[in-house]
Amino acid sequence: MDSGSTILLVDDSVDDVFLFNHYVAKNHLPFKIQVAHDGTEGMNYMEGKGEFGDREKFPIPNFIISDNNMPGMTGKEFVTWLKADSRYASVPTVFFSGTTSSTDVDHAYGKLGVQSYIFKPEEPKKLEHYIKVIFDYWSICAVPQCKVD
Repeated sequence: MDSGSTILLVDDSVDDVFLFNHYVAKNHLPFKIQVAHDGTEGMNYMEGKGEFGDREKFPIPNFIISDNNMPGMTGKEFVTWLKADSRYASVPTVFFSGTTSSTDVDHAYGKLGVQSYIFKPEEPKKLEHYIKVIFDYWSICAVPQCKVD
């Protein structure tokens, strides 16, 4: 993945958003994290609506990390919308969720087409480790370049 890659983090947890940003800054990783606090905000980001209208400031992400359960539009609903839109269907998507239901996992891979489903740990040290694993993995992956006019 190119340096300076943009990641869209769709998560309502201010603690998780803080930890993602903290880890990236602490480790001088070449990722810019953009945040949407629910699925609706994630849709607005992807479509460049409202505050996300400036594509220089809010570029199409190289990949998306989304919580599964959020108030308003859930991660499932957001990813269903994302994968149904041909402009964004190829953007790699990771669920990072506290939901450990095997039904949710099967649905996410089989019906939604996510590339990974990771259970969100409760311990901060383990959470930091998981964030590192996610970024280490995606930093070596080739990802499609989604360009939207």
